[in-house]
Amino acid sequence: MNKNIDQISFFHLDEEVETQSLFIGSIQSLSQSLVIVELKSSGVYWINNKTIEKLISITKDKESLEGRNIQNDITKKFTFPFSYFIVRKDWVGKLYVFSAIDTLLMKEKKIAIALDGNASSGKTSFGKLLNQVYDCNLFHIDNYFQKPVQNQYDEYSHYARNINFNRIRKEILIPIEKKEESIIQKMDFKTHTLSEPITMPYQKLSIIEGAYSMHPYIIDNYDLKVFMKVSYFNQIKRIYKRNGFKKLLEFMRKWIPMENKYFRRLKIESKADIILKSVK
Repeated sequence: MNKNIDQISFFHLDEEVETQSLFIGSIQSLSQSLVIVELKSSGVYWINNKTIEKLISITKDKESLEGRNIQNDITKKFTFPFSYFIVRKDWVGKLYVFSAIDTLLMKEKKIAIALDGNASSGKTSFGKLLNQVYDCNLFHIDNYFQKPVQNQYDEYSHYARNINFNRIRKEILIPIEKKEESIIQKMDFKTHTLSEPITMPYQKLSIIEGAYSMHPYIIDNYDLKVFMKVSYFNQIKRIYKRNGFKKLLEFMRKWIPMENKYFRRLKIESKADIILKSVK
């Protein structure tokens, strides 16, 4: 961490703004990697001050400011009194997801959230970020792969033939509904075998991430549905960087066409509460 990082005020509240009533206002670029988010005492998108503090802590851990005096930049650009917090620029759209989650946590006794979308759109990374910010359970659809199975009498079974929805219900959705611990098994993709059972204590908030998490078989189980998009060019670039050329060809020939057909035919994006589009 850069030694100057602690000299920067990442979170400032004017005396008239109470920590219990913080709403997201305007968002402006502060640097190549940071934005400054105005905080108001009223508005549409309420955000918990504890969520803000968590996001700031993670931002500080990840950022290297290379000696820049951003506090001076803030003073030059903005007129005080001014309440704000500073976070990473690539989290801008995600702030509205945090707001939605905070609002649900305030109202509901149990919450299940789906993160669906294109391969390499950032679902897994966002799920991990949510897991850092909140006390929650994070489940991955990838652990529920199976040999393709199709029921000719069920039109929906044509999509996600390789996903074991019975295991998803048994290990994730039913325990959430009953507020019980989840006993899951992870998939080893090298051996195509399941791990020994792993017990996950019940949490009020559950995140289910991965393509097909908004499939019609299970979509009604969610309180919030997020669809994550990425352009085809950036998708290919990310997969190549992450998996190499051989795996990229497999994605291009098999997995991407299968997922796109699922998105298109079942109109998955239109069923989302929030849509996030990655620009890099």
